[in-house]
Amino acid sequence: MFLIFLLRRSLSYSKLVQVERKTKQSRLFFVDVPPNLLENDYICALNDFIFIEKRIMAHDQLQQQTHHSALDAAAMIDTVLRREPNWEELYFYQKTVTLYQLTYVFCQRFLPKYGDRTVDQMIQAARSGKQNIVEGMADGVTSMELELKLINVARASLRELREDYEDHLLSRGLCRWQKGHPRYAALLDFCRRHNRLDEYQPYFYRWTDEEMCNTALSLCHYADKMMKSYEVYLEKDFKENGGIRERMTAARLGYRNIQRASIEAKDREIASLKGEIASLRAEIARLKERLRGAGLGE
Repeated sequence: MFLIFLLRRSLSYSKLVQVERKTKQSRLFFVDVPPNLLENDYICALNDFIFIEKRIMAHDQLQQQTHHSALDAAAMIDTVLRREPNWEELYFYQKTVTLYQLTYVFCQRFLPKYGDRTVDQMIQAARSGKQNIVEGMADGVTSMELELKLINVARASLRELREDYEDHLLSRGLCRWQKGHPRYAALLDFCRRHNRLDEYQPYFYRWTDEEMCNTALSLCHYADKMMKSYEVYLEKDFKENGGIRERMTAARLGYRNIQRASIEAKDREIASLKGEIASLRAEIARLKERLRGAGLGE
């Protein structure tokens, strides 16, 4: 492509410099402008050079826009892997951590250390509720199906744990706090607003078994409710974005569409540049003829 620059454009009419670059060779012409060159001819020639330069700049801008458009389109491709959430920041995970530690202390304080399978079952149920959240979200990066299954396993484990706490209250004649109990509303409010272990741990060796059971039951209720909401969110996400196979297909098709669009844009640009090259050659020839007519030569 020819690039033409006007190296000096001062109104002294001293020199007009035309630089013509070709693929394999370059030629540099210095043309002295005589004093008798009419001002109008000089201004017309100057305007022609400026016009050519503007058309070359327009081509450069078109090339940059094509490149940026391809990059923007590439950024819009759906990623194959889902973003892994930070489960430690999720409230229902924090509640299950508290539940596990509370259950461990409860079993140490109020259940026989030997000969009672309930201890192992309660601790394992509490652990399962916590661990399946972690495993489910790690597996969810590539499989939403596995994540949904494991979150549901966690919910089932907490329901099993809740049954053990209810059995403890019933078998020992303790009170299950419900609506109308003087401490029920305060307990619900506390468990709703507090999630982290350090907010409960100071009370582990101060509460009675009745208080620990009712606190654990409230935590089970809120954790289960939050996980249910999370499952609804996963269901909506699956409907909108699909699973791993659909994301892989979408990503591949999106990338191929970008490649195709980029090739088509380059083809259009090449055709346009070829036309501009022919036009610029004609402009150069016309300007040379004008310079020869004014008494100048190469």
